Amino acid sequence: MPNTPRRGLRTSIWNSDGQLDGHQQDFLEDVRVFHTTGSYGSPDDLAQRVERRLRVIAAESIAPWVKVGNAIFQATSVQDDGRQITVAARIRDNTVAANLESRRPGNSYGRNSQTRITWPGGTAPVRIVTVTCQTTSSQSRTMTIVGDRVAENRSNHLEVAYEGRTPEDLTEFAMRIAFLGEPNPFGTMSFLVAAEKPLLTIADLRVPEDAFEQIAQLLITEELIGQRGAGHITQFRVGPPHVGHRRLRLGWMPVRRYQNQDPVEHVIEGGTAGARPA
Repeated sequence: MPNTPRRGLRTSIWNSDGQLDGHQQDFLEDVRVFHTTGSYGSPDDLAQRVERRLRVIAAESIAPWVKVGNAIFQATSVQDDGRQITVAARIRDNTVAANLESRRPGNSYGRNSQTRITWPGGTAPVRIVTVTCQTTSSQSRTMTIVGDRVAENRSNHLEVAYEGRTPEDLTEFAMRIAFLGEPNPFGTMSFLVAAEKPLLTIADLRVPEDAFEQIAQLLITEELIGQRGAGHITQFRVGPPHVGHRRLRLGWMPVRRYQNQDPVEHVIEGGTAGARPA
């Protein structure tokens, strides 16, 4: 069978003078103008611009992901002083920007102003105080979201022990059922260990692999700390998809219930029930 190029792909060759052909030159120009360096005046100038652009890309890759209500985006900073949470971000997506702006107290009589903010290391219900927006370019804007903390409103059943199992034991059951796909053994009392399954949600959204772990940690923080009342996450790792599963390790510390009893770390590990084949 002859070795022919796939439909839709262009072949690229060097011409007789050793120069790039038209398709290659167009490709390099597209990368230069839209993705990497803009214009440049010399090889040294090009090298400096490429290095600066790579540094920007690297900085963006480690920027913290944040969830405000149902909007998830990368922030430049998150500040929490115990009373207020302030999130600063450069937003490029118009839908995310509109979602955040709709949470201003003056919009829709403030119905959207009470929400939850989740960031690496914490989650809290808040009442949005201000959303400020500064347009810095045609493709991005700098936004600052400030929210006052409000009291958590959790279900009373989370404080209940059942059949000799403590509330902390029930939380571990809930995490194993939601994230590792273990069966729910509680029958008619299964609601005691009910939990959302955020890994399935993320898998369905087809988020980029380099963002999967951070976004997964956000949603698990929201479920484990915000909904189940755990103290804080101590360790979190999730691996790449393999045969429909990901390897997950999740550790957390419960809140202290008694002054004379130190809480004990809980850790679960195994193949998740929340992966799609790559």
